[in-house]
Amino acid sequence: MVKGSKASDEVWVTRKEMGRLLGVTGVSIDNYREKIAPPIPHDKSGTNTTYPSSACVKWFVNYQLELAAKRDTGSTKTSISVGRLKAAQAGLAELELAREKEITVTIEEAGTRMNRIAEAFVEALTSLPGKSAPDFVGLADEITAQVALDQMTKKVRSELVELYGLEEKDD
Repeated sequence: MVKGSKASDEVWVTRKEMGRLLGVTGVSIDNYREKIAPPIPHDKSGTNTTYPSSACVKWFVNYQLELAAKRDTGSTKTSISVGRLKAAQAGLAELELAREKEITVTIEEAGTRMNRIAEAFVEALTSLPGKSAPDFVGLADEITAQVALDQMTKKVRSELVELYGLEEKDD
């Protein structure tokens, strides 16, 4: 991938990478650039042409949806199927871009992370009485015990937040 300074956080890619990202051939990318109005976003510097990935996916989605709408004017099963196919291709391109930018996680990754967090939480709760008992021995009244309990809860929460990189929420 070619990271460019042409846009603040845009990822600029080659023709081959753009084709892979959109699920089309390099020839299709050339056709989108040369024969479609408006053309797919690109930047040509000398003999090198690069493509802004986000802008191209947005363009591709709109293009596919336009094609689907044009083909969906009839009521035949074929035109409806082609329209759905174009819409699905647009969705796949968006998903591939999200994967490319690493802003998605698989269900397995999310499940593994949630299991680790749940195990840490259970471990923290299980060890709480043993760790905290000395803090409660000899407390004179309920208010003092509640303050000690609040402090202990904040400590456990902070440990879990730090350990797993979670966002700490204000009460």
